[in-house]
Amino acid sequence: MINKSNDDDSILINPQEIQKRRRSVIVDTVEDDVEIAKKLERSGDKYSNVGGKAIIELETMGRFDMPEVLRFSDFTTQDINDLSLSRQEDLLKVLITILNRCKDNPEVDIQDMLLEEMLEVLIGIKMEFNSVIHEHPWICNCQQGIETNEQIVNKTEIDLRTIQFSSIEDADKDMQKYFSSVFEQLSEEQFKMYLNVRYKNEPHVDITKITKEDEIKTLKVIEPIGFGDDEGNIYSFRFQRVKDLLDAQRMVQFKYAGKIKSIRNKKPTQNDNLLDFKTNKDKELEEIQFQQAKDLVLYAKAFSLVKYNYKDLSKDEAVNLYKKLPRSLLFRVNNFFDEIKFGVNDTREMTCPLCGETSRRSLRQEFNPFEFLPLDVDTVDREKKLTGFNIFIGV
Repeated sequence: MINKSNDDDSILINPQEIQKRRRSVIVDTVEDDVEIAKKLERSGDKYSNVGGKAIIELETMGRFDMPEVLRFSDFTTQDINDLSLSRQEDLLKVLITILNRCKDNPEVDIQDMLLEEMLEVLIGIKMEFNSVIHEHPWICNCQQGIETNEQIVNKTEIDLRTIQFSSIEDADKDMQKYFSSVFEQLSEEQFKMYLNVRYKNEPHVDITKITKEDEIKTLKVIEPIGFGDDEGNIYSFRFQRVKDLLDAQRMVQFKYAGKIKSIRNKKPTQNDNLLDFKTNKDKELEEIQFQQAKDLVLYAKAFSLVKYNYKDLSKDEAVNLYKKLPRSLLFRVNNFFDEIKFGVNDTREMTCPLCGETSRRSLRQEFNPFEFLPLDVDTVDREKKLTGFNIFIGV
């Protein structure tokens, strides 16, 4: 019973139009705070800069672990050096540490962010402190079949101010449209079975009084999201967090560090042909690193499986259960999370200068958060928003 939405029905919003959509007050501190709660009125701007802080209004609107609005300082020179000199496998951990230091919300831990939220944050920091013009690297299909280190990477300029976003409330409406069409096809008995599962842990709810129309109105994108198999088992998932990637990295590094070190430390014998030895060693290392990358993706996805038949799962249990998911169920899970769009929700046409082919690409799937990092202290601030004259000669 998982949704299949139509992109044409999605409600897309430009950053400039957000003020028309929502305006509310959020509370930054607890209710019993001595200051009675410091209030911040949403400006209506997706991104803004106030007092040297990048103000970022998240499209999740406080629905999950993050508040509606986050505030960040710019990266320091030390931060940029730390990022630039980080090993690839350490880059995410270093980035999390830096963002936690730059944030102005003490109660927030970057690890608890949804991946969609982290992307919004990095886009906002780049726009407010660096440049609104972004060079997006991408690889055309004409490079398939070519060795990875020989593939040519294209770059397309994107004005970050033009990116379209979709809010979690927009995702609610898309999901309600989907379930409306599904409920129309259900018999009364089938709908009753759905309600029995839906309200299993809410015995106070009288499901005999719930109509299909009533149920549609209550539907929102919340966690966890349960998926049933043909045998009646319920697998409960949540959206992926930054910490899922971090934990997955730790697991694969622990699992493969010894194997990789052993291969790298291999020495040729007197009877070995040095060229053949090096070729075989490189091939063996490449194969083990490829397997490591596959496991990284597997573990990160598996950690979003949090319950089985309403029982909480440990990380090891989640991984073992995820590996055994029926293919049809996994398809429905992936399809659901692909179709529930919030955060960046933009499709662009890109033309390859090599083969001339034009393709439509989803920026939500194309963007890699790391491409927004200032890995060069000499980065040019093209068309950066001016928040005040801050160059003083002779001072």
